[in-house]
Amino acid sequence: MRILKDYIYENIEYLVTDGRDGFNPSADGIRMLASRKVGVGADKIIVFHGSAECPSFTVYDADGNKVEASREDVLVFAYYLRCEGIPASAVEIVHALGDQAILAIHDLHLPEMEVRLTEHFICQMSGVDEAELAC
Repeated sequence: MRILKDYIYENIEYLVTDGRDGFNPSADGIRMLASRKVGVGADKIIVFHGSAECPSFTVYDADGNKVEASREDVLVFAYYLRCEGIPASAVEIVHALGDQAILAIHDLHLPEMEVRLTEHFICQMSGVDEAELAC
């Protein structure tokens, strides 16, 4: 079972997952996860990778495309790190968002929902990836 966090910020629904253990779905897997018909549903997916000492992340849109992180994406990611108790460098956040970022994150309170992916769903996501490789 995999646990993801679901946040809504500025009318954008985010799913955030910890990919440090190798969980990095392909574009098809992201599309399936973001689908509101066959998946969980989200506008953007954030995959955390790197390490606690040097956290980094990748943002995907609902179509499975990597997109450049917006200010809102960085705020949601920093909020996720704070909620999960993962220390992040304030310097990196300030560099990305400006000197008011720490205050913005401190004052940020997002509705949060925990999403649990079953092994069956994760296998289906992998099956989508494998089917594309077989074509």
